[in-house]
Amino acid sequence: MSIQSVALQGTLSFEQVRGLLAHRFPFLMIDRVTEIEPGKRLLALKHITGNELCFLGHFPDRAIFPGVLVLEAMAQAVSLLDLVSKEDGGPPSKYLGSANAKFLVPIVPGDSLEIEAVLVKQASRGVIGNVHVSVVGKAVARAEIAMGTGESI
Repeated sequence: MSIQSVALQGTLSFEQVRGLLAHRFPFLMIDRVTEIEPGKRLLALKHITGNELCFLGHFPDRAIFPGVLVLEAMAQAVSLLDLVSKEDGGPPSKYLGSANAKFLVPIVPGDSLEIEAVLVKQASRGVIGNVHVSVVGKAVARAEIAMGTGESI
C-alpha cells in the first residue's frame, strides 16, 4: 500500500503507523491516526496505561507520564504528517531538530492523548509543525517542532 493511498483513507491503524515510522517498542508513541489532511493536519491518539515502563521510576509515589515522551509522541505525529504530505515520496523527517514546548497539566495513567499536528513549513530536508495535545478536550501540552531528514545540507 502506497503512502498516498494510506493518506487518502484518512486514518491509520497501529500496524500502519508501525509500518511507516522507524520507531519500535518502547518508543513507538502513536497508537492510531484518526484524521489525515495531507499538507495540512493530522490527529493521532496515544493511550496512557499504568503498564508503561516509565512508571517504574517516574514517579513511584505518583505516576506521571514524562514530558520527554509526550514530546516524542508530538514529534512522531509531525513525522507522520510530513511523510503522508510529501508528493515526491522523499525521505521522512525523523530527527528532532528543535522544540519549543509547554507542558500545562500532568498526564497520568488512564489519559488518552489527542495529538493534533499542523503543518507550518515543509521542505525537502525538513519540516516544522505546530502540535497541540489534549485530554478530553483540555489542553495538556503544545509545541512547535522542527525536524530533519538527516541528509547533509
